Amino acid sequence: MRAAVEVQWDRKVLWLPVFFACGILLYFSLKSEPGLLPSVSLAAAAMALIAIFRRNVLLLTVFAAAGSASLGFAFAKIHTELARAPVIAEETDFARVSGWVEEVERQHGQRDRILLRLFAMEKRAPEETPYRVRISIGKTAAKPIRTGDAIALWATLMPPPEPAEPGGFDFGRKAWFAGLGAVGYATSRIDVVQNAPSPPLSIRV
Repeated sequence: MRAAVEVQWDRKVLWLPVFFACGILLYFSLKSEPGLLPSVSLAAAAMALIAIFRRNVLLLTVFAAAGSASLGFAFAKIHTELARAPVIAEETDFARVSGWVEEVERQHGQRDRILLRLFAMEKRAPEETPYRVRISIGKTAAKPIRTGDAIALWATLMPPPEPAEPGGFDFGRKAWFAGLGAVGYATSRIDVVQNAPSPPLSIRV
């Protein structure tokens, strides 16, 4: 009898990743951002109930499913908080930005784009400076730009765009998890920054 119960429980365990994924989907379907403490507390409470009712197969199954979903919800919330970085709130003209080139995107017949990890933005405190910005640069560089270069330029920056229609592609969400705090285009030539801070290990590699 005990072996049969264990086999039945093992089969139920196979569904736990599904409930975990449901918890993640529930988080991203919310219209407003939940608090970190309630999200983690809910998962902790579910884990406590699993420990209390571990000898009752029916209740254990119910709380295991709820616990897995709450863990998925908490995981998504924690991941969101770890990715948190400053995002500009409105269009900013004549923004002077300085940073390391993380990526150069060559586009045939169009303006080239760079992904810039900032180490300074004029008139903004470090805690208000976006972590990354994506800028269309055209042919504004005195010499070819390479990954790892420390550069400075003037640019018009805008917040990452929201979906164009309900249910459309959410670039703003993708930008959030990429640490992308603004997009825009260069309005000046690109200058090489002398005596710039040493680039982070991820860029040097």
